[in-house]
Amino acid sequence: MPLPNSPQMLPIRLITAEELAQELRFEGTTSSFRKFCKDAGIRPVPGRRDRFDPVAVRCKLNEIQGLGKRAQDVAESALARSRMRRSG
Repeated sequence: MPLPNSPQMLPIRLITAEELAQELRFEGTTSSFRKFCKDAGIRPVPGRRDRFDPVAVRCKLNEIQGLGKRAQDVAESALARSRMRRSG
């Protein structure tokens, strides 16, 4: 049985392109909004042209800002290189 806060228990909620544009502080689903999404790798849910997964959007935003798992990997890599330099 999944735990109450586990990913399996989270409800599925998709947001519209208009809602996403508003959250990202765009005037609407303008060409600049669409360009930002394309450049950031933010894509609609397959088969749902106007619907986005907010969790996937958050992951992409974290990634392009250097937050999350990739930032942790970079920090660990830098630490490993530092250790190798000290070791020899």
